[in-house]
Amino acid sequence: MNPLRSLGRAGSIGWNAAMAMLGNVTGHWALALFSLVAAFGVWFAIQDIENPRVEGLVPIGDTEQGVRVEALNVPDGYIVVDPQPVHVKVQARQADLPQLRAGDFKATVDVEHIVPGAPASVIVNVEARRNGVTVLGVEPTSVDVTLVQAVEKEFPVQINLTGRLPDGYVQTDEPSVDPAFVQVTGRAELVDTVATVDVDVSLSGARDSTTVVPGDLVARTASGNPVAVALSQPGAKVTLKIDQTFSQRSMPLTPSIIGSPAPGYIVTNIAVDPPVVVVTGVKGVIDSLQQITVEQVDVTAATNNIIQTRQVQRPPNVAADRQTVLVRVEIRAIDCTGGVTPTSAPCGSATFFVAPTFSPAPVGLSVDQAPYLVQVHVSGPIAQLGALKPTDFKAVVSLAGGAAGTLSYPATVTAPTGVKVDSVDPLPVTLKASP
Repeated sequence: MNPLRSLGRAGSIGWNAAMAMLGNVTGHWALALFSLVAAFGVWFAIQDIENPRVEGLVPIGDTEQGVRVEALNVPDGYIVVDPQPVHVKVQARQADLPQLRAGDFKATVDVEHIVPGAPASVIVNVEARRNGVTVLGVEPTSVDVTLVQAVEKEFPVQINLTGRLPDGYVQTDEPSVDPAFVQVTGRAELVDTVATVDVDVSLSGARDSTTVVPGDLVARTASGNPVAVALSQPGAKVTLKIDQTFSQRSMPLTPSIIGSPAPGYIVTNIAVDPPVVVVTGVKGVIDSLQQITVEQVDVTAATNNIIQTRQVQRPPNVAADRQTVLVRVEIRAIDCTGGVTPTSAPCGSATFFVAPTFSPAPVGLSVDQAPYLVQVHVSGPIAQLGALKPTDFKAVVSLAGGAAGTLSYPATVTAPTGVKVDSVDPLPVTLKASP
């Protein structure tokens, strides 16, 4: 067999197979396109049956009087006396027709060649602003238009405050408005009835120290009725100055105990969990608070640790973020051997509240003014303890590594000779940014 002839025959077979395959693909695409067109055709047919296109006059009902007619090419210094509204004959889907409103259409008249002062009948042009709506006509087809000389007058903008500020907030200054003046333009008989140009501002929800509220400008008569005139600005911005009469503050909790443990036992520590509480109230009251105490814990004849839930005691008209806290009183047997001078005298225990000094606060911070007292638990000879005074102790609170806010800091206490310092309660201290 001739090799060239065999090769030619194979090539012919391959070409025919490729063309057959291409024909199949082309056929599939054609079939897909036909199916798509057919689907759209079916959908449109269903729409025409279930939701056909119908004709009607809009707007429908008594809620709107008609489409407002806008004048184009009005000469400078003139205004158009409002022409009567029109209704529009349209074609639309049956389900859409009742939903059409005046705002779905734009009706205009061209007054460029109208002689001022004399009424003239001008043809109305209408455009639909919604897809699928065809304008067939307008009723009436023309309206009477009159050009009249415009009158202009300047008015200050008045702020009309409505509502009230949230509880705990007051205005600290008179509100300001921008712009402060606007020009009112319109027919002389209407401009003469304008008494004020107002911007209505609601105080409800305003909390920021400086609150800017935008509002629409409205020209009104002396009796408060709006006047249909043109304004040089559609709106204004009102700036309110607001201050908070209620305040919040974090306060350390001061625990206290009553009674004495059993003979031979001592209170070594009192802890509150959490150690601080957030109080809210009138700013003057909150700023003057010195401390927030906790309901007392009775340790009479106690020989073991006491853990109790106690009430937070707050002043009248002051709210706290919690009503109760957990107080832990640690109690152990007295050890008198730790004094500098050993003694065989009867041992006792006592608690003192000592005014501290503070190590330097971190840069940029200072200690908030408050009557700070360090709680010191000591033991020693009963006679010596009975003669001690808080001033006999020296307490230094270390603020190293401190941060703004209320945190507990360690204190170091030096006691007189013969008296043992059993424990020192950490001191909650409030650091604030230096002025």
